[in-house]
Amino acid sequence: MKDLIHDIRDLILSARQAVVQAVDLIQVLTNFEIGRRIVVHEQQGAERAEYGKALLKELSAELTDEFGRGFSRSNLEYMRKFYLTYQDR
Repeated sequence: MKDLIHDIRDLILSARQAVVQAVDLIQVLTNFEIGRRIVVHEQQGAERAEYGKALLKELSAELTDEFGRGFSRSNLEYMRKFYLTYQDR
């Protein structure tokens, strides 16, 4: 009986760890894709500096209203920079 409990406990702990890793990977890929979409959208806009600031501010407000924390202007800027840094890899 102890062997069965130990085996099941190990299975549950392994599954939980796999879920955490999968969620982390999905979050990284999502942030990369958000950054990509921001860059693609910006490349169609004029006066990039001012337009980019306004875009991130508005995007932040909309996403925060709908999804809560994690979409501040600075976080969106990090996502954008993340994409620009790793786009060719």
